[in-house]
Amino acid sequence: MLPPPVSPQGWLGRAARPGVTPDRLSANPLAGRGWSAWRSGLCGTTPQETRRDGCGAASSLFDTTYYDDVATIKPRREPGLELVAAFGDQVVGLLDASVIGSESTIETIAVHPDYRRLGIAQRLLNEICDRLQRRGATQVDAWTRDDEGTLAWYRSQGFEQKMRYLHVYASDPDEAVSAFGSQLDLMPRAGFFHAWIDHEDALRNQFSRVYSCRQSVKALGD
Repeated sequence: MLPPPVSPQGWLGRAARPGVTPDRLSANPLAGRGWSAWRSGLCGTTPQETRRDGCGAASSLFDTTYYDDVATIKPRREPGLELVAAFGDQVVGLLDASVIGSESTIETIAVHPDYRRLGIAQRLLNEICDRLQRRGATQVDAWTRDDEGTLAWYRSQGFEQKMRYLHVYASDPDEAVSAFGSQLDLMPRAGFFHAWIDHEDALRNQFSRVYSCRQSVKALGD
């Protein structure tokens, strides 16, 4: 259960385990800044200090199955749809969302490895769902790959899989040529494709990197 809000910026609550759980959720103070600025604000005052300290929520992104789809500049979101969970002056979790009309999407959700399994992601999700609903959204979706832990977490939060398609990577010249074919003066070296699941087995036999991309949806207001 979330502690009562004490300011428009978020919560200041008692930690369930002193020194471990976050003491507040708030709007992201680094919204709209680059990833380097975001990383530098987690622990130290410079990127060098952050690397030296070996901490910061940036490390929560290292084990994502979307390791090959990482933005170098943090996308801008609407005000109020970028949340962080903090313990002291350290950001330990974050969630970004977007909304278009009645539909919304969890763009990023991550928790520092040292602070997982403490309910931080659930608190962030509950808060963003309230905010999205107030903006007129009737559902929120999330896109995942083949990570059973992630899929199980979304199911536990009331999400249901709605669709699935494939991300197909031609990772070397041989795979690229087999995908593109040979044309005069063109030498394919790599490629990325979307594909439906009708020929999944054949694609997995042809390409070394094929991932299921899954859309899970949760109705808001239930």
